[in-house]
Amino acid sequence: MPKARNLSAVGALSRRYFQHYVCNRMHFNVKMTQILQNVLGPDMNLVNSEEYRWPQKGFFSSVKLRPHLHASLRGLHSHRDERHNSARNIRQLACETGGVEQFRFGVAPNAEIWDMFVILEGNLRFSEGEDFGKVVRYLQYLNENAFAILFDKSRCWLIRSREKHIIRSIEEVSWSAGGSKKKFVDFVRAGTMNPWGNVILAACKHFNVQLVDTDAFLGAGATGRVFKVYQAGTNGNPGEFFALKVVLDTEFTSIYYAFHECKHLKAANETNVVVSVVGDCKAFEGETGAAYIMSPVGVPIHREDLTQDFVVWIVQVLFALHDGGFQHGDARLANLIQVPDRERNHHQHQYRKKKLIWIDVADSRLIGEYSWAMDATSLSRSILNVYQGGELPENINKLIEEYAMNKNEAACLELADGLWAEFLSNRDSFLRG
Repeated sequence: MPKARNLSAVGALSRRYFQHYVCNRMHFNVKMTQILQNVLGPDMNLVNSEEYRWPQKGFFSSVKLRPHLHASLRGLHSHRDERHNSARNIRQLACETGGVEQFRFGVAPNAEIWDMFVILEGNLRFSEGEDFGKVVRYLQYLNENAFAILFDKSRCWLIRSREKHIIRSIEEVSWSAGGSKKKFVDFVRAGTMNPWGNVILAACKHFNVQLVDTDAFLGAGATGRVFKVYQAGTNGNPGEFFALKVVLDTEFTSIYYAFHECKHLKAANETNVVVSVVGDCKAFEGETGAAYIMSPVGVPIHREDLTQDFVVWIVQVLFALHDGGFQHGDARLANLIQVPDRERNHHQHQYRKKKLIWIDVADSRLIGEYSWAMDATSLSRSILNVYQGGELPENINKLIEEYAMNKNEAACLELADGLWAEFLSNRDSFLRG
C-alpha cells in the first residue's frame, strides 16, 4: 500500500508538472508570437502551424512534421480551423492579452511556394540536440536554400540550408544583444521576400491592390506565379478581386513572357473565352520581374469532375478560341478555369451559371496551319491523362485530324464525343493519374 501511494503521488506530481509546463509553454507561445509579429510588421504574417502536419512530400507521407510557426508574406498561408484544444486555448489567451488579431492558424499551401516561407521552432529552452534535429528534418522537406529559426526565451539560431539540403550556416543571436531585432527581421525577409516577395509588393503598390488575408496563392505555371488580390472598397473592406500574375527574369524564364502573354490575352479578348487583362504589364525591381492583373478570378477544373456535358463544353471553348483566330499553345485542363457567366455569350451554354475561360497563354500565337491539331492534341492528352511517353488512342488521333482539317463545330462535337467515350471506358485509370 505505501508503494501504491508513492506511485500515486508521483503520478499526481507528474501531471501537475506537465500542466505547469503546458501552461508556461502556451504563455511563451502567445508572448513570443506577439513580439515577433510586431517586429516583422504588417507585410508579413506569423502563422501557428504546430497542430497541422506539414511539410509533407508524397501522397502517403508517414512523417509527422509540425513546425511551431512559419513566416511568409501576408496572405500566403492556407487557413486552418482551430480544431484542437491547444489551438483554442492559445486563441483564448490571446484574447485575454489583447493580441488576438496577431494569431493565425494554418499551413503553407503548396510545395511550389515553400521557397517563400521561413519555419520557426520555439521552446521554453531549446535543445541543441533534439530540437535542432527537428529543424534539420524540416529543412530536408523544403526547397533548396531554405531558412529556419530555432528560438527560446533568451536566444535564437538562424539556420540556412543549401543545395542537397546541407546546412549552409548557423548564427546564434541573443535577444538581449544589440542589433538582434535587425538580424531577425533581415533573416526572415531574406527567406520570404527575395526574389518573389519584392516584386509582389511592388506590383501591389503600382496596381493599388492588396493580397487577400489567406489562401492568396492561386497557382504556378511554366512562367510565373498567380496570387489573389483585391482593391479596397468602402470602409476598407475588399472590393473587386483580381488575379496578379508575377514572372521573374531567371535563367529559365524571362519577363518577356509576361509582356507576350499580356499582349495575346488582350488580342484574344473578343473571343470571350480568355481571362481579361486589367491595365498593362509592368516591369519591377530593376526589371528583375514583371506583373499584370487579370479578371475574373476563377476556380480550377479537376479531372474527377468531368461529365459528358462538361467534356463537350471544354472542347467547344477550345473551338471558340480557334474560331476567333488564336492558338492557346498549352491547352490543358490546368489552364482552364470556371468563372461566373455575367454575359451569357453564344460560346457558352445559356443554361449554365458559369463559363469556362482559358488562362496561361504564354505560348499562344496567331492561328497557324497546324495549331488546331496541336491544341486539340494537348487537350486530349490532358483529359485522358496521356502525357509524354504515352500514345493517344488511334480513334482520337483520327478525330483530331478531322477537327484540324474541317475546322467546324460538327468536328468539334465529334472529338468531344470520342474523348468522353474513351474517358468512360478507362475512367478508373484516368482518375488515378
